[in-house]
Amino acid sequence: MMSLKSTAALAAMVFGCAGLVYAEEKGAGAAKADKPTTTPAATVTTTGPSSEVAVTVNGKAITEGQIEQFVRDRFGGRMPAEQLATVRVQIRPRLLEMLIDLALLEEQAAQERITIDDKDVLAKVEEQMDQIRKQRSMSKEDMVKVIKQQMQMEYKDFLAKRAAELAPDPMLRSQILQVKLLEKLHPDRMKVTDAEVKEYYDKHLDREYKQGAMVRASHILIGTKDMKTDEEKAEAKKQAEKVLEEVKKEGSDFGALAKQYSSCPSKDRGGDLDFFPRNGAMVEPFAAAAFALKTGEISEVVETQFGYHVIKV
Repeated sequence: MMSLKSTAALAAMVFGCAGLVYAEEKGAGAAKADKPTTTPAATVTTTGPSSEVAVTVNGKAITEGQIEQFVRDRFGGRMPAEQLATVRVQIRPRLLEMLIDLALLEEQAAQERITIDDKDVLAKVEEQMDQIRKQRSMSKEDMVKVIKQQMQMEYKDFLAKRAAELAPDPMLRSQILQVKLLEKLHPDRMKVTDAEVKEYYDKHLDREYKQGAMVRASHILIGTKDMKTDEEKAEAKKQAEKVLEEVKKEGSDFGALAKQYSSCPSKDRGGDLDFFPRNGAMVEPFAAAAFALKTGEISEVVETQFGYHVIKV
């Protein structure tokens, strides 16, 4: 289970939508912010790989359907099917662990009559956006402008939409329940001094603060996976270069062009891939190109095993 940090004091890792389960989570948190020590002991029963029930935790079943639903919700419309299958295999062990953790937390929360409401989820989303803003060295005003330009909605409406999307998310629910349980059972452990914050930051800088950076990108993919010859791939690259020329024209609409040209399922959302971390979520050439861009910039044509991409951050 992810160790707790003081959510008010530590601008630690961002658990955005698509990058949620890739973030580095192991290692100790600040000294006074451990997870609740009275979490019920688990009786975990694992079933066969082909069974509908993945595990049973204290009599509560966690199904393969729940795992599949999480993968579809978080990644289904954001990447090609081939990449989605790889992601499903990679994240399944961690996702299963996360669902077990959540089942235990929900059991204890029920005993303590602790629930999660809309305000809790909205507050967590606001915290995440503040962390992303700080990682990108953006002011609050700049963040509001970017959201309005890219999402065509007011910032408060964007937060509400994100909160609704993330409300069922097991990682987010675990984080909220951990904090609420600590506040009730061990309020003294929620006190984190400035010295402890600095010590934690210095100790975990490379592993968490640098690796935890997130970027939100959109792309247009000219796919090549079904192409057999070099000539076909060369034509695909030419098409990607023509698309890039259109994207760079003054007044062009990246989202509309993505819907017109892209072969990725994300085209239905104007190519939006949501937030993702530097490592683990996207293939390396794509991630490297995206993280090299500043907000609003457009990449040159980027080649991956899936085809040719034009990327906008």
